[in-house]
Formats: sequence, C-alpha cells, structure tokens
Amino acid sequence: MKTTFTLLFLIICTCMQAQSIHGTETTNLFEYGKPLISVESNFENLFRNWPKFISNGNDIDLLSYTKIGVIKNRKQAKKYVEKNFQPELISGYNTIGGQKSGANIEESHIYMNFEPSLNQQFSKSKMKEMINTVANEYINIGDEVYELKFVLRLKTYKFYVFVNPETKNVVTKGNIFGLDIPMDHIKYMENKLK
Repeated sequence: MKTTFTLLFLIICTCMQAQSIHGTETTNLFEYGKPLISVESNFENLFRNWPKFISNGNDIDLLSYTKIGVIKNRKQAKKYVEKNFQPELISGYNTIGGQKSGANIEESHIYMNFEPSLNQQFSKSKMKEMINTVANEYINIGDEVYELKFVLRLKTYKFYVFVNPETKNVVTKGNIFGLDIPMDHIKYMENKLK
C-alpha cells in the first residue's frame, strides 16, 4: 500500500516538474525521434530514448510491448489504470538539474529515483480520485491498450499504456514513462553523445 502511495507521489512530482519548467519547450520519450506514423512508433522511440536521456535509465530494462485491446468503456479504463497503481509497482520521482552558462547548458541530468519513499502517504479516497481522473478525463473510449513489460531489480513488471489510434499520441497523464523532458536537455545529451 505504501508503495502505491509513492507511485502516486511520482505522478504528482512529474506534473509539478512539468510546471516548474514552464516557458521551456518540452517533449516526451514517446514523441521524440521517429515521426509518429504508427502507434508502434511511440514504443520504438521510448525504447531508444529511455537509456539515452534518463541518466540512470539502465536501471530499468524495457523488454517488450504488446497490444492487448481497445478501451470499450470507462469501467475497463479504470481497471487498467488501477493495475498501474498496484502496490508491487515501482515508485520514485524525477529530478532535473542543469546549469546554464550564457546560452549554453553546461550540464543536464534527468534521474528516476526507484527507492520507495515511505514518508509519502495518500488517503484511499485521494488515490481513488486520482485513478478516476486518469481513467475518466484522459483515456477515451477507443484508445488502444498496450502492455509494456520491463525489469527492475530482477523483477518483471507490467505497465499499461494508452494510445489514441487516430492521433498516435500516448496518454502521458499517470504514465511513469511519460515525463515532460526539456528540449534543452535533449539537445545537451545529443551533443554529448556525438
């Protein structure tokens, strides 16, 4: 249960982090790279971008993604969102650090902290409210559902990713891989890897 609360903390921190970098152009690891000509392009981008732009991205081994269906109703959407908030799932938060020197960034890192934080707790009603908000406000009937498998600390996890088949965009709200990444960081890392 405490791990569930810390996963919620991750989602809140991700939203707050996005707000703290306002005024900065951002992207996410699903959209950056290969044009979104198919739903699968999102996952190809994620698998390429995760270890490249997340400083400790090698802590997670992304294994596979599989389409498992299409959202037919709100009850089904809520069922999958609840699975993403299960107690066994990872917890953590992201931090962004960068030092600017004139117009250039001297250093930039994005880390995911996978150590459970036992100090953050949410009431059951708050957790239910967050699950309902993601399921009712951000996931649409007709969105495709993909099961993303990954390994963390030698344990395999399943995370459900929702994609609009018309726009080819992933629902990033409530998605632990849907971080807003500043383009300054992307450019810094691209230059560093040249």
